[in-house]
Amino acid sequence: MTALTPLLTKLYLSNITSLVELPSSFQNLNKLEQLSITECIYLETLPNGMNIESLDYLNLSGCTRLRNFPDISTNISTLYLNNTGIEEVPSWIENFSKLRFLHMRKCFKLKCVSLNICKIKQLEKADFTVSRIHSNKASWCDSPSAVVMETDNVHVHRTLPSPKEDSSSIYVPKIYLKFVNCFILSQEALLQELSVLKGLIFPGEEVPSYFTHRSIGCSLTIPLLNNSLSIPFFRFRACAMVELDPRLYPLSPHIVIQICCRFRDRFGNSFQSFGQPHRFTPYHQKGSHLFIFDCRLLLNRDNATPDELNYNQVCIQFRIIEDRSIFILKGCGIRIFEDHCPSPDNQPDNVSSTLGVARWALPHPTKRNVFKDLTLALNGAKQQFLKRRARGE
Repeated sequence: MTALTPLLTKLYLSNITSLVELPSSFQNLNKLEQLSITECIYLETLPNGMNIESLDYLNLSGCTRLRNFPDISTNISTLYLNNTGIEEVPSWIENFSKLRFLHMRKCFKLKCVSLNICKIKQLEKADFTVSRIHSNKASWCDSPSAVVMETDNVHVHRTLPSPKEDSSSIYVPKIYLKFVNCFILSQEALLQELSVLKGLIFPGEEVPSYFTHRSIGCSLTIPLLNNSLSIPFFRFRACAMVELDPRLYPLSPHIVIQICCRFRDRFGNSFQSFGQPHRFTPYHQKGSHLFIFDCRLLLNRDNATPDELNYNQVCIQFRIIEDRSIFILKGCGIRIFEDHCPSPDNQPDNVSSTLGVARWALPHPTKRNVFKDLTLALNGAKQQFLKRRARGE
């Protein structure tokens, strides 16, 4: 390769069969912002210890013999490593503090991914999808859990004070994970690890035992403790087991799942609360898959006392929106959280949020106000009580 001028800001190379390693002169490219070296199938190594501070974009896709994760800049925001021979996403991935997009599709030799990837606060998407023909047996480097397939982290910055540089205590991630063609997974371990979850896709024929309430079909009824509704939010983790048919995907490539909660008291009074629709892209997979997500519904809008919120059960129903007989809901599960962690925007799922869901969310199924429903229900309970007292019961 000819000598490179240090004034270069962009460099694009492709299909160079003679390129086996990058020359040492690359460390002098102090102004380089974009570097693309694609389909160089004989490229095996990159210089170690080199840090091109100006580098923002790096694409090494198609370099099938490249086995080591690139360590040439920690300032990269967009990193393409599709169809490479990389075997590990190392623990020092957390040093890529500006990384927003990581693409590692069809990396069939990938063996493990460090959990430290979840520490990158700027990360918006990390895609490890493999083809539907191959299966990926990769796992977490840090534990025997599973390989992460896609993440979507939201950094708190609007409703919470700015964090100090040495503290991440108020950083609450919302993570979107995809496990595509990964059938050797420790689902329970991963679910226990994730405190706040936007969405997760697993292949599976049954709802995991992690979900303390499980049912065949699309609904289940759960008894509530006396103090369950004394808090303003009802938070739980939901699992929908859905049968997929990839032959019909051209009709609807996405699946949108919404939950409706109907709270009842011992007098038969009730009110409904709808969760925000959750959208998933299964990527033309077949068989049963588990769609897992967190819900956070607003309950107490008027500072009602625990005695006034006397609902003793909740019926939770799963709905597939825009269902064209492509998806079959075969089972569901719920795990109620006793601790109510703060959400990134301090908003419940049934109130408009800043997480970007609104751009695809369908109209709310009902225009009835939850507070109005609650007031009617409480008034009904009061009338029932007065009637029973009049009868001497």
